[in-house]
Amino acid sequence: FGCQKSRLSVLWRSACVALLLVLYCSFASIANAAKAPADVRLLIDVSGSMKQNDPKNLRRPALELLVQVVPEKSHAGVWTFGQAVNLLVPHKEVDAKWRKDAVKHVGEIGSVALYTNIGEALEKAAYDFDKRDPAAKNSKMRSSVILLTDGMVDISQDPKQDTAERERILKQILPRYKEAGVAIHTISLSKNADTALLEQLAIGTNGIAAVTETADALMKVFLRVFDEAAPPDQVPLKDNSFLIDSSVDEFTALVFRKKAAAPTYLMGPDDKRIDEKSQGGNVHWYATDDYDLITVKNPFEGEWKLFADADPDTRVTVVSDLSLDVDRLPKNLFLGSLP
Repeated sequence: FGCQKSRLSVLWRSACVALLLVLYCSFASIANAAKAPADVRLLIDVSGSMKQNDPKNLRRPALELLVQVVPEKSHAGVWTFGQAVNLLVPHKEVDAKWRKDAVKHVGEIGSVALYTNIGEALEKAAYDFDKRDPAAKNSKMRSSVILLTDGMVDISQDPKQDTAERERILKQILPRYKEAGVAIHTISLSKNADTALLEQLAIGTNGIAAVTETADALMKVFLRVFDEAAPPDQVPLKDNSFLIDSSVDEFTALVFRKKAAAPTYLMGPDDKRIDEKSQGGNVHWYATDDYDLITVKNPFEGEWKLFADADPDTRVTVVSDLSLDVDRLPKNLFLGSLP
């Protein structure tokens, strides 16, 4: 029995050493893996019907939020569409200048266009698909289009032309996106939208289709769809506290404030208060009537506390040199698709 016990002990130690080696190699590869940049192209409906479905023009603050949270070194661009399609914000690498220019142009979004040319908008957003590396769709680059509309394909007063255009989108444009490996995420802002078409575009490219019948919910719906296009690394926020470890280069707290809430502030592990007046240095504070977006670079390691009457959608994202490189689950599952 003693020899057997000794043999088991040796086997157990050997197994533990092997497991530690596997874990070490795994974490070494995770730590060295750079998080792949995102490529997000936003298509915003500016047709006249938006006056009714988005009377307060809440597309502006929703888009402004996305402009602020899109990760640096990603690529992003914004197109508006109605009768014609216009490049509102150039599609290029995101940096401070891109954000500044984008915020300036967000104010140009209106509801003045006569038609709803979804097909041309998708084509304009696919302007470089033919120039893409054939291996791009198999690379780690996450490429997505987010399409926001309140209507259906409408390019003419002749219903036959609209029907033909709808078929062209499904038979010609959708296959281009599939071939390029680019997901189309759709948001319909009306019960009158062609949800069948939007769902086909999303499901056919492994995107998601979201529906909101009121513009009041648009900002958070937009953000959730954006999270699919450019998944952020988040840390748990429990009882308005969160932990930051030594691997974190910066964190960003997005705090959705409730009505008439007191001013937001943070307390770091060093018990130093950070508020809107702390702007500058390693703190960037972007405030609107609805939310605070607080970025702290090179934060202290330890427990941070958020003092705010915060909405449940409040979250903390991080930029870290430790990043999990995993395959995400498919967004759409069908009967028989699982083993």
